Amino acid sequence: GSEELSYKLRLAVALLISGSNLFLLIALVSDYWINARNGLLYLGLWKGCNADVCVSQTGLVYAKVALITCFILALVFNAVTVLHFKYDFSTIPNFKRRIGWGMMAIGLFEFYGMAHGTAFLVVSPIFESVSWALILGWIAVVLAFAAGGVSYYHARREPEIPEPTTAPTSATNPVFITTEKDPPPSSIIVS
Repeated sequence: GSEELSYKLRLAVALLISGSNLFLLIALVSDYWINARNGLLYLGLWKGCNADVCVSQTGLVYAKVALITCFILALVFNAVTVLHFKYDFSTIPNFKRRIGWGMMAIGLFEFYGMAHGTAFLVVSPIFESVSWALILGWIAVVLAFAAGGVSYYHARREPEIPEPTTAPTSATNPVFITTEKDPPPSSIIVS
């Protein structure tokens, strides 16, 4: 029923965020973003290496900051979604929608970081071919957007707090407000 669907959607969001974090972490720590030529074997966000020595990659500051920040924020979101299995956060207004919006924002910044890093490395004159870590980084972006979308769908399907009703129900007595003034006193006694 509805409870089983809710469990499956929460599990899907937690797994998508976990997968996104795992792939983003692998992409962040790996140097295999592109296969290079002109003496370099491979190049990543942090360094490029040839057969003898590795050199530091000092560029791509904005891409590095964006991706590391997204990784840390997604870890927090991941912890919250996993804790949601033990503790009921459905009393928090728009909890699932907030997770969805947050993951969409994280996906957007991951997209920025990956696009910036990809453009910088692919347009470089030493580019030969794309390597596996770059592909995992882009998969992380897709999984972050998917986690946001599934969480937002879950919020639309099962809102945490029901919408308030404006019409009075039969269980409550409606209050009628009148605009008539109290009638004036019929006689005034002055002593």
